[in-house]
Amino acid sequence: CPLDNENEICNITCLQADQFLNGDIPEELRPAVIDNCGHTTLEIININLDYATCVNGYGLVTWLATDNSGNTSTCVQEFGIIPLTTDMIQIPWDYHGDCDDSADPSVTGWPTLNGYELTDEGPVCNLFVSYSDVTIRLCGNGRKIIRTWRIIDWCAGDIDEYFQTIKLQDVEGPQLNCTPAIQAGTTVWGCYADVT
Repeated sequence: CPLDNENEICNITCLQADQFLNGDIPEELRPAVIDNCGHTTLEIININLDYATCVNGYGLVTWLATDNSGNTSTCVQEFGIIPLTTDMIQIPWDYHGDCDDSADPSVTGWPTLNGYELTDEGPVCNLFVSYSDVTIRLCGNGRKIIRTWRIIDWCAGDIDEYFQTIKLQDVEGPQLNCTPAIQAGTTVWGCYADVT
C-alpha cells in the first residue's frame, strides 16, 4: 500500500499491531518485488507504530529489497491501525455437559476474535470482556446457567450483551452389572444345593 492509500487491505487492527512489531506481516500485505534478472530478497528495516488513542493510529514499515547483484531498493508502507469492534467477536456456542463438568469459560468457551480468546483478565486493545451467571437448579445435581457476556468497546462507548446457555445435567443412567444366569441342580433325593 502506498502512503495515504485508503484501500481497506492497508488497515490493520490493533490486535495485529503486535504481530507487525514481531515482523510477522502477512504475505498479502507485503510489497511486490519485481527484478529483471532473477531472485531477490525482501527484509524489514524498520517498523514504527503509533496507536495511543482510538483514532489516527498508524504503522510505518520500511522494506529493503536486494537482488543477486547487490542492487537495493527501499519503500515505506503505511498502515492505518483501527480499533476492534464488537461485531468482530464470536460469542461461544451454547454448551451441554455432564452434571459434574465445570462451568468455567475455559471449558464452556470464551468469546473469540479470529481464534484469539478474549478473557476477563484485561482489555484486548479497546475491548473489555466480562460475564455474569444466573444458575437454575435442575433435577439431581444438574444446573442450567444463563451466562451474560458483556463486551465493552472503550472507543465507541458501547456495551453489548450476549447470552450463552450452559446446561449441565445427568444424562446417563447408572450401570448395573448383574451376575450371569446360572443353573444349579440337586440330587434326586435332595431339596437343596450349595451354589458358589
